Amino acid sequence: PFSVNLWVMPPNVSAVKIVTKHSAGEHWQGWEIADDKPVTNGSTKRMEHYVMRLASLWPNDAIEVQTKERVQVNKGTFANGLRQLAVVYDGSGKASGIKFYESGKPVEALILKDHLTGSIGTTASLEVGDKALGTSFEGSMDDLRIYDRVLTGTEVDDLAVRLPARS
Repeated sequence: PFSVNLWVMPPNVSAVKIVTKHSAGEHWQGWEIADDKPVTNGSTKRMEHYVMRLASLWPNDAIEVQTKERVQVNKGTFANGLRQLAVVYDGSGKASGIKFYESGKPVEALILKDHLTGSIGTTASLEVGDKALGTSFEGSMDDLRIYDRVLTGTEVDDLAVRLPARS
């Protein structure tokens, strides 16, 4: 089990990987958090899905879950535009074990892939962006925290409301 909490504003470009911890290559092992299918609603509102992928061997032995609804990503809680995102994985090997939180509140998820039989363990380094594709993360990020346990909803809310990143 593990949890990832960060304050983020993805760049105004196509879909990007936000944080990755997986081996190199097309059929990687590990996990990643990305934004996916961004759209612009009106002239200034950028909406997108967040997605979490875990794999023993991508894409065949893997889990993929995304936020059901698009969330606004370019207007944050604070003046710097950052919004809190937390992703919690209970270690069950099931897509239902992944939970998303945005600004401390649970966000409904949609299961895209649910076939993980092997380990997601990897010695790969944690990366911001996607070094393998040569795409750096050009948005804003602060207070990236990774926990080796499942955060409770109350703890996620505390990180968003009572213990937020300060600029």
